[in-house]
Amino acid sequence: MRACHAVVLPCRQDHTGDMDGIPTVFMEAMATGRPVISCPISGIPELVRDGETGLLVPSDDPQALAGAIERLARDESLRVQLGRQGRALVERQHDQRTTARRLLHLMLGAGPPAGVGEAAPS
Repeated sequence: MRACHAVVLPCRQDHTGDMDGIPTVFMEAMATGRPVISCPISGIPELVRDGETGLLVPSDDPQALAGAIERLARDESLRVQLGRQGRALVERQHDQRTTARRLLHLMLGAGPPAGVGEAAPS
């Protein structure tokens, strides 16, 4: 992952209607500050927000995919910006410690814990 400038995983719905939800590799990439290029299907846009934490292109559109790859290849400042914002989103919404605290509080019936939604400590 460290050698990558971006993670590209175009997703699509298959002939049976099956599709990716939110691939874990997106969270892993974003946690390391890598922007993601994918497609706006299923829950992917919840994590990969076009122009904010990555780039989204239509499924089955190789020209759009190539254009997004080229855009990030040529624009280092955009790669860095999307990577930083993606990392911040993952820290805010998908940190294991925060999620465990939320679950524990829900299981104990105590309601959401203080600080839920805040960035995890570094």
